[in-house]
Amino acid sequence: MEHTKWYIGSVGIGAGHKIVIRDNKDAFYDNTVALLSAHSENAEANARLIAAAPELLAELIKAHNTINRLVEQIHLNDTKQNKIVEKIKWPEIREVERKQAIKAAK
Repeated sequence: MEHTKWYIGSVGIGAGHKIVIRDNKDAFYDNTVALLSAHSENAEANARLIAAAPELLAELIKAHNTINRLVEQIHLNDTKQNKIVEKIKWPEIREVERKQAIKAAK
C-alpha cells in the first residue's frame, strides 16, 4: 500500500476549531487522516509534521537504499587500499534502526 500526499486544512470556528489533515485537498471528512485541536500550542507544527510523513518516509527509504549501496560498494573494493572503509563502522550506519522506522511507517 502506498501513502498519498496529505494536506492541511481547518474546520470549525471558535472553541471547536480543528486542524484537519486529509489525503484529498478538496474533500473534508471523507478523507481525514488526522484531526487536531487547534488550541494546542504545538498544533500547527504537529500538523505540518504529520502532513509531511508520506514524503519523509519516501526520502528515508531513498536514503536507506543509497547508504546501503554505498557501503556495499566500499566494502567490495580492496579494503586495504581504501581509507574510507576504515572510517565506516557498521553499527554507526544505523541500518537496523532505519529498517525498523520504515517498517513501522508502512
